[in-house]
Amino acid sequence: MKWTALSLVIYMTIFAILISGHYNCKMLQFIFGDCISDVGNNNYLSESLARASLPWYCRFSNCLTLAVMVGYKMGFQRTPAFFDLSLTEEVILENGVNYASEGGGILNEIGSYFVS
Repeated sequence: MKWTALSLVIYMTIFAILISGHYNCKMLQFIFGDCISDVGNNNYLSESLARASLPWYCRFSNCLTLAVMVGYKMGFQRTPAFFDLSLTEEVILENGVNYASEGGGILNEIGSYFVS
């Protein structure tokens, strides 16, 4: 299963790079995931225990997340957190948005440990 997901990410990355030169369109990055890609969405949730609220980086990594590194390699800017209060429609249409959240998953039981 892990190799299937990795293969899908690699395929979509290569596909996006190949088609980007053939069409006159704006490429955006929309990120879904868990703590590996979270850029601080849980900091805006008042009842979440899964916060990366350390003042110097406010996310679950003190460096670039995997999604941000792939985005930089493809020429994207860092995508803002979806729950960021300063996020506007113009910013979303210019950069995309990051929906990733620590404790996020398909099943309801996955994130139940992180709600107070």
